[in-house]
Amino acid sequence: MQAAQHHNVPVLTRILADDFVDINYKGIVRHKSDVLKTPNLKMKRYTQHLSDEKVRLFGDAAIVTGRGVLTRDGGGDVAAWRFTDVFVKRAGVWQAVSAQETVERNQQQGR
Repeated sequence: MQAAQHHNVPVLTRILADDFVDINYKGIVRHKSDVLKTPNLKMKRYTQHLSDEKVRLFGDAAIVTGRGVLTRDGGGDVAAWRFTDVFVKRAGVWQAVSAQETVERNQQQGR
């Protein structure tokens, strides 16, 4: 998360598998090269926070689920989502191979 937040390209390059695929909350498919080009959120004065993370291990594969919240620096939530990330251990190194985000309904929408 910190690598993405600060757009640390060397760390992201190591964490994301070459065949990494992300399907974002809009249904847009992004690959590793797309993620590495994404602008730094810090420059936009936003901060991401993760919570409710749960990791399930299946040998050399792991599924991570959780919740993310984007807040504007200075206060106020902008967006909330649930995510699923899939990691695979290759040559002794854990790498993200897949990710998907789904926007949470706010309480008014859910009623």
